Amino acid sequence: MKKVQSVLEHFNGVIFKVSKYNRDFENGSVTVTVPKEFLEPLIAMLRNKISNKFILKIPEEIVPSYLLNYREVLNSLSKYFESKKINLINDDYDFCGFLEDVERAEKVLFEDPPKLPVYSVKIPPDCNIKSLEIAIKAQNSFYQLDKRFNFLIVPIEEDQETVNTFIDRFGTRGIFVGKRGVPECFGDDVLMHNDPTLHSNESVNIYFPEKYIVSRPICLRCAKESIAYNLGKIIDLKGNINIPRALTNVDHIGIYSFYDFRNKYDQSQGIWPITPLGHLIWILLSSPISKRETKAYITALASLAFHKCPIFTYCPNHPEKLIFKQKFTEMHCLKKTCNMILCVHCGQWHPEGKCEGNDIPLGCRQCPFCDTIVEKIKLCNHISCSCGKHFCYYCGKGFDEGGDVYRHMDSAKHNDDPPDYQKFVQHKSVSDETLGKFYNEFPDIRKFIKH
Repeated sequence: MKKVQSVLEHFNGVIFKVSKYNRDFENGSVTVTVPKEFLEPLIAMLRNKISNKFILKIPEEIVPSYLLNYREVLNSLSKYFESKKINLINDDYDFCGFLEDVERAEKVLFEDPPKLPVYSVKIPPDCNIKSLEIAIKAQNSFYQLDKRFNFLIVPIEEDQETVNTFIDRFGTRGIFVGKRGVPECFGDDVLMHNDPTLHSNESVNIYFPEKYIVSRPICLRCAKESIAYNLGKIIDLKGNINIPRALTNVDHIGIYSFYDFRNKYDQSQGIWPITPLGHLIWILLSSPISKRETKAYITALASLAFHKCPIFTYCPNHPEKLIFKQKFTEMHCLKKTCNMILCVHCGQWHPEGKCEGNDIPLGCRQCPFCDTIVEKIKLCNHISCSCGKHFCYYCGKGFDEGGDVYRHMDSAKHNDDPPDYQKFVQHKSVSDETLGKFYNEFPDIRKFIKH
């Protein structure tokens, strides 16, 4: 127990249960809690402490860690240590033994490095990985594809030129590019940056309607800057989301895309080429260069989706705290020091005891979907509400899509400022006759007038 406790102290672990030692089975158990990120080093240190055996850390420059996943490499290393009369055991991809053997092995590895049966070849970022995988299987090749690190693992007898020829022949199959070697709808700076150190290790697939697939690396720095620009001041320097800012910039955060604005929409086929968003996001999340901004982008989109969802509501003073909506029930802000409530009478958030009923300021409108009161500050009558819906400010009619509002305004001739807005907000001269005619035409607006 003392040995276990001494190891746990390194990882801030706690023992909270110890079972009795069973002599018949020669075992017992200790239950501990420890942060999950420390689990693997904890197990390794416990194994060393309890068994008096140590794990050999093979230098990366001698044998790359990704090669230790291959059985032929492990078998070769076992024979190597045996030939050097070093007593090490291969235990689940680790070589372990007594401290004396481990220290001797570390020295010998540098003095006389082992000759491995395979070596690795880095696959170029613009290579079609799927095509290579198919070729390896079809030809029963001895090559092995490491898709995680983008390497070809090949027998040591195979010369480099033969491997490069294989990659050139099968790694470009199905690739279709424009005159400049880059899909014309994508920016050169994003897909083919001059600095290879900024390229993503994995290429993004771009699908064309002619059943062609283009695989290209992404410039991580350019992608990072594009996301950061798209988010604006919604994230702080630490990558945290500013919810109030995000809600006021709801139209500013769009689906992340590299499409050129000149792309034409084909009614029969849609927009081409197509890039899987999930694949793109995964590539950006996998790199320390673009990880923070990409994570913030996904978090911001998820937060906005929840805030737009009709089953949730939130106090306008504390929008970071989402609340499940309940019909016919007065709801309070989750922050105990806040006196804001969602009123069952007017359907609005306001301080407790200060309900003004359904009174809406003259010239203003109420969203037909979420009942939010709106006063427009721009010339256009298209209102994009924070709930995600849209409506016409002139007549109050609601729509799901913004384009439908513009078509409605054109057909109904609702592009001008409504008479009540001109009179009560802009303080222009509007006759009672004009105002009365407007209210008669749109009685839903008239019913909110104070009597």
